[in-house]
Amino acid sequence: MQNTDFLMLLIFAHLMGDYVLQTSNIAKKKAKSARGIVTHGIIVFFASAVFLGNYGLIGEMAAITISIIHFAIDYAKMKTKKYCKHESIHNIADQMLHLLVIIICYLFFKDMLEEPVIKLKYIGMCNYLIIITYVSTVITKNILCDICEKRPQCNFFLKYERIFDFFIVLIAVLSFFNVLTGAAVSAIAATAFYLAETKYFKYSPRQAVLKAVIYIAFACVFRFLTNY
Repeated sequence: MQNTDFLMLLIFAHLMGDYVLQTSNIAKKKAKSARGIVTHGIIVFFASAVFLGNYGLIGEMAAITISIIHFAIDYAKMKTKKYCKHESIHNIADQMLHLLVIIICYLFFKDMLEEPVIKLKYIGMCNYLIIITYVSTVITKNILCDICEKRPQCNFFLKYERIFDFFIVLIAVLSFFNVLTGAAVSAIAATAFYLAETKYFKYSPRQAVLKAVIYIAFACVFRFLTNY
């Protein structure tokens, strides 16, 4: 169980550094300059060091290793951006590389671990919530900007858009856990989502539906984390 906790914590540290603690301003800067990547890299390192420190010296060694490789991946991403027409594909490939590094790091360090300072019973659930509310919203926005002929506002998110999406996705996912009320809650959330996306955030009906489908796909794919 401890080793699985370590994998979940590696994922959590990555999600915190690469999504929760990354502002839109930092995201724009790291896409254009090495200075932006350094700023982001420092944040990733401190997030990793703080959380992985739960496993003592080995955890900190893992934090240093993963942060250095994270910087290298982001630098390569910046340099290759001009060769990729679709930002969503570029970003998904970037996250797949980060995930691969996390898995390799886990396999390398898992048998050297000290006892954790704090038992992390719900770390899998925390990862799930971050993925469905942060990761899914960012990737969905990238996909919409890439594939839709009538492009939505692509300068990150409109005012309150991400907060609204966050709560709608969360409500929809919570409805998974209660069959009796799930259908009614999902219907209400879907109606509110469709009306807000088309009327307030100015998405076309097709874009609003596509957005919802991607969110639901993320929620289903990563549902296994809640069973951890």
